[in-house]
Amino acid sequence: MNSKTKKPVILLTGFLGSGKTTFLNRLLASEAFHNSLVVINEFGSIGIDHHLVQESSETLLELSNGCACCSVRGELVETLANQPLEQFDRVIIETTGIANPLPIFQSLAFHYGLSQTLKPATIITTFDTKSGFELVESHQEALHQISMADTIVMTKTDLTASTTDAESKIRSLNQTAHLINSTDPIMPDKLEATTAASKVIKTPLDHHAAAYSSTVLATDQPLSQSSLSGLLHTLSNQFGAKLLRIKGFAKLEGRNAPVAVQVSGDIVHDFEPLEHWPGETESTQLVVITKGASATEIQTLFSGFMGDVTLDAPDQQALLNNPLAIPGL
Repeated sequence: MNSKTKKPVILLTGFLGSGKTTFLNRLLASEAFHNSLVVINEFGSIGIDHHLVQESSETLLELSNGCACCSVRGELVETLANQPLEQFDRVIIETTGIANPLPIFQSLAFHYGLSQTLKPATIITTFDTKSGFELVESHQEALHQISMADTIVMTKTDLTASTTDAESKIRSLNQTAHLINSTDPIMPDKLEATTAASKVIKTPLDHHAAAYSSTVLATDQPLSQSSLSGLLHTLSNQFGAKLLRIKGFAKLEGRNAPVAVQVSGDIVHDFEPLEHWPGETESTQLVVITKGASATEIQTLFSGFMGDVTLDAPDQQALLNNPLAIPGL
């Protein structure tokens, strides 16, 4: 298979909470990207994002509990090697929020079988215009994603007065990437522009993931909306910059279907009512991703909200009565 007939691989990267899944849904809603094989890689023992992608199960694959640029790198290659790639126009890989894109492309480029049928095409990175540069300064992974991108999608522009400052700062890290707003019309020719071949070079394996941890908060007990909101705000305030993302589904009192829950740094997003439960489990499952935070402290706080209070641990009422911990409640 010559290079013109090889299937292009698009890497969709972006730090935790930057809006990758939202942009992926916009991409897949475009007719030009309908016939895509989608691989979603999540950092956590349970998968959330693949349930939020509006795509049929036949064209969507999930890799969880690891990062495709390091711990599940071999699994990604094996998964793709066993797919009928000739049936699709392209492969889109949504990476974890802490992934370095280059090792993923290298895995594909140096695998004999996949290199005959796939070609690294382009790196698209979502960038949070509200708090993205705080993340770039604190997390090397965010810097890698911006500096390696062919296209940078500016997200959360509705939360900023202007994108001028964000564009200027992005250009200080990447002078050649194509900049677009996440609300701009989908332009396939610009989003599939070929990445520079010089980017796909051999570099040391990145062991970044050891610095991050994933904690699952789960319960069958229905939550009141105020308790759920209180829990999320308390986690955000308690752990500050150590809390990177909370994402999952929650079972609320009086509802047969769940709500989608998302927290990006200090932003607690509005709950999104869903029409049905994804998968077979009908219980609250929240994935909390942190850097340098104690999983035990997170679980203890959650237990307090659920009424399972240990000695000297705050209960739900004490937490809810703290106005400094839960703004607006």
